[in-house]
Amino acid sequence: MQWKVKESLSRRQLIMMSDKDHETVAAACPTGNPIDDCWRCGPNWASNRQQLASCGFGFGRDALGGQGGPVYIVTDSSDDDASLNKPGTFRYGVSLNQPLWIIFSSDMTIRLKDKLMMSSFKTIDGRGADMVTSTSLWTSGMQVTVALNHFDEGLEQRMPRCRHGYFHIVNNDYMEWGMYAVGGSANPTINSQGNRYMAPANPNAKEVTRILDDTIGDSEWMKWDWRSEGDILVNGAFFAPSGDGSGVKYALASSTDPKSAMIIDQLTINAGVLGPTIGGSGPLTGTGTGVGAAAGSGTGEGWGIPLVGRTVYGGSVTAPLPPSIFFSFLMVILCHLYVCIL
Repeated sequence: MQWKVKESLSRRQLIMMSDKDHETVAAACPTGNPIDDCWRCGPNWASNRQQLASCGFGFGRDALGGQGGPVYIVTDSSDDDASLNKPGTFRYGVSLNQPLWIIFSSDMTIRLKDKLMMSSFKTIDGRGADMVTSTSLWTSGMQVTVALNHFDEGLEQRMPRCRHGYFHIVNNDYMEWGMYAVGGSANPTINSQGNRYMAPANPNAKEVTRILDDTIGDSEWMKWDWRSEGDILVNGAFFAPSGDGSGVKYALASSTDPKSAMIIDQLTINAGVLGPTIGGSGPLTGTGTGVGAAAGSGTGEGWGIPLVGRTVYGGSVTAPLPPSIFFSFLMVILCHLYVCIL
């Protein structure tokens, strides 16, 4: 996915931060966003990060992710040589063939130099860290929900790009795009509901959608099922629908009841960076036991995230590396989740 964090805290006038106890309290909680309301209203979420796994939504509501697995801390933002797959990097964590809850030791910029292939059972938890990357999200598979995101200025395309399968794009806020917002190839079904699409000033980039398949003509594309329902289109934005509106296909591309696009500001008010005081500051420490992990501890400057009872992996927080049995997992680069980050 391509993320750009830009003045994200300024969007959240309802969020108040307390320097005394380093807790974030939402002045307007709940917000109506089912994911945020599930975990964010509690002031001590950082001590129980894996509660987020119970906040499933859309087609992913039953996904386990890294629940029950050890915590992997990304401490190294480099991706200079993908073939080395260095411990402590983001690439190393997502390649390991076991459940992992992946967090970040500090603010960082990660620029991927090659395709990132994720193994199964991973949760990438960026809460509490300011993350900027330069990538794109391709989704290819059966049923995918893209929901409750704020796509800010400076993004070009692939939010997302869809291939095959059924895609529910619901209650997102698109502030701008360079080329297009939602693209597709290989006959995906796209169900866009309750989003706000704000077109850029460029008169040649007003269309929300883009067909990304040069092998077909208009007559073939018109058989694909793409629809916009309850979306707000701003500044000349337009969505090109296609297909016969078959209820059966859109039923397969419906994962939740959309909320009104009129409250999109409220639904996405917490999107973006939480801020630097989440969970307090101090050393990262962790102890625990698990598959391929001896009991141990590690220290290093970070966010003060309680990790007792979890194994910490990450090369540059001075925590011991797991035994050599783990390195056999470097060969596991298959995209079991049908999500490939390029």
